Amino acid sequence: MGLISRKSIFAGLNQHKYTNRVLSIQKSTTGGFIRYQSDNTSGKSLNNETDRSKLENELKNSSKSQELAQTKLLKVAIIGEANSGKSTLTNCLIGEKICAVTAVPHTTRRQTVGVFTVGDSQIVLLDTPGIVNLPEARRLKMTREHMRAPIDAMHDADLIAVLVDAADRRRNQVIHETILTSLENHVDLPSILILNKIDNVKMKSVLLDIVCTLMQDCEKDDWGYKNVGGWSKFEHVFMISAQTGDGVEEIKQYFAAKSKPSEWLFPADTRTDQNFEQIMQEIFREKLLQLYEHEIPWQIRQVGIKHCSCVTDKNVFKIQVVEFN
Repeated sequence: MGLISRKSIFAGLNQHKYTNRVLSIQKSTTGGFIRYQSDNTSGKSLNNETDRSKLENELKNSSKSQELAQTKLLKVAIIGEANSGKSTLTNCLIGEKICAVTAVPHTTRRQTVGVFTVGDSQIVLLDTPGIVNLPEARRLKMTREHMRAPIDAMHDADLIAVLVDAADRRRNQVIHETILTSLENHVDLPSILILNKIDNVKMKSVLLDIVCTLMQDCEKDDWGYKNVGGWSKFEHVFMISAQTGDGVEEIKQYFAAKSKPSEWLFPADTRTDQNFEQIMQEIFREKLLQLYEHEIPWQIRQVGIKHCSCVTDKNVFKIQVVEFN
């Protein structure tokens, strides 16, 4: 398989430049500006097209500055190991089910964009497949796109959110080496640590020990990173349960505070970049994985169904399916 060229995950998105509120402000301000000019230039007229063009440019610049002052934007890359709860957190933040969620590792196979707003701030979430190293990817026969998705997401993000399963004793004492390498390559980006599934931790005092461990830089030797430690440059630590929603509201407010003046990428009522059919396909695949668990591979994919009919013949139940491309 050839290399897949890295493209901006936000390229080609439906740009949403103005909200209704900004449009109304723009109209009223523009009218006031023109009236002001008329009052002060009574009896005078523009001498040539240059003056008229200059006035139009001033109006456009004024409208642009007002627009940016009204809207804010933050792009967040959510990364972590498989089954750490990235898709569950995305669904919880959005308030709708847009990502498949199962107990089967690597349920998420591709990047999914989720969108929600807090006041005048639009937060764009990028739910990514679980981080894996090269030997594990070869064992699971993963595609290059699957492996590159979390890394590519960080190139376009304003903030990196690292998710850790606090209830997993095998993985809650160290951050994956691939994540650490990516954080080192994007040291200019702010990053936060999110401990998920705290509802499954019986002794809550253990959470403080986990935070202390993961907030210390993981030591490295000739063989690579050691099995204890994390990243000391995390700006903030959150302890949440994406399943119950405990602590998620604090993350929303933090994202809103970190957003910066910019145009919105999506209309205000948008929740995901997926269409209705894609969402239904993900839900269908989720139910299959939940019903059959280890009996089918995680690489299973769905196809569209045009017609389905059931026929019974001597206590034998038959299903006739016609597929379409």
